[in-house]
Amino acid sequence: MKKHCHLLFILALCCQTSLSHAQKNPKTGIQFFRGNWAALLKTAARQHKLIFVDVYTEWCVPCKRMEKEVFPLAKVGKVYDSLFVSYRLDAEHGQGPKLAAAYAVKAYPTYLFLDSAGNLLYRSGDYMNASALIAEGRKAASKKQAGETLAELEDRFKRGDRQPESLKALLDKRTSLGMDNAEILNAYVAVIPPERIHSAETIIYLSQHTGSTVSAALPVILEGLKGLDREQQKQVSDRLYNGLLYYALGNAIKENRLNDAEKLLADVNKIRPWLDERRLPSADNLALHYYQATRDTAGLKKTGYRMAAKQMTINIDSIKKTDSVLFVKVMQPFLTGKQDSTKIPDFQEEKRHAAKQYSANIASTLYTVANAFKLTLDPKDKALSDALVWMRFACQIYQNPATQKLKTELEAMR
Repeated sequence: MKKHCHLLFILALCCQTSLSHAQKNPKTGIQFFRGNWAALLKTAARQHKLIFVDVYTEWCVPCKRMEKEVFPLAKVGKVYDSLFVSYRLDAEHGQGPKLAAAYAVKAYPTYLFLDSAGNLLYRSGDYMNASALIAEGRKAASKKQAGETLAELEDRFKRGDRQPESLKALLDKRTSLGMDNAEILNAYVAVIPPERIHSAETIIYLSQHTGSTVSAALPVILEGLKGLDREQQKQVSDRLYNGLLYYALGNAIKENRLNDAEKLLADVNKIRPWLDERRLPSADNLALHYYQATRDTAGLKKTGYRMAAKQMTINIDSIKKTDSVLFVKVMQPFLTGKQDSTKIPDFQEEKRHAAKQYSANIASTLYTVANAFKLTLDPKDKALSDALVWMRFACQIYQNPATQKLKTELEAMR
């Protein structure tokens, strides 16, 4: 379960009550509630139970595995049916997008554990076996008092409490639950004394609570970076990119808010000197899409050549070796019996992809750059000849219909 996935709203959904009943799962597994969100909350309150929400998408492989392998198990159903009213939420359809965003769901599957009023007590996620899921459920059930404390803190905030310690307590609680904090951060930044606002302590604290929504904390952090030591600069920059700027810039581009995207890309470039190497490919990818959206050919070429150059310097023998190492790592749980391949949908297809996952990543990057060039540059631009070279290499290491099609199209343009 990876991210990136994406994101941030205020919970205010009240649907009409509909007829509800247990989903027709196997009798021995978790009995998922059917009905709308309002009916779910009413049922949980009436039964004096907490709520377990499995947030999934139709394309999510770990989600499908949980549905097929873990949720139907008797020992899982026994625990979850006793503790929770359980619910499955499709994050991309119906009421799902608003609810998933309200709880800042960024990856799938995500498991939300709520009180009967919808307050978040605990969150978890990813594929896990029955024992792990049961442990998570019991851990969540022990958090009930923490959820009530969050509700109390938020109530004081709504009533106008802007004392720094109250705001910090609310920020700490929401961050521990993976929530976004823009409104609270705006209030907190406003009460920080001027002599402390750019201190290392303040900058580090703000960076730990940014969430994935832009707030007044962002310019404060960026300004304060220069006062940190090198290691602190790296930690804060990595946290700022991975937690906030990646999502904010990606959403701005996706939603065609290009003025916002321009500012956010400038912010990414400010912290780029301190970013971990692992973050740079995604930062370049976002920049490429921004330049494509704005038809900035100079920026597109500069970013595209930088991305492609990193891939083209890797020799084929090294690629094959890395493919083999990664494949052995992926297959190890099946060889040792820790996982059963017969229970995984389309396992043979997944195995085929796993055998060349490093090759696929390189080919995918080259495809992304070459396709952006083809769609944006003048057909006579010499850079398209380089794009063709990249696609020939991509097809050599990992040929599929998309890479082959793009190679053929570029050849026709020469």
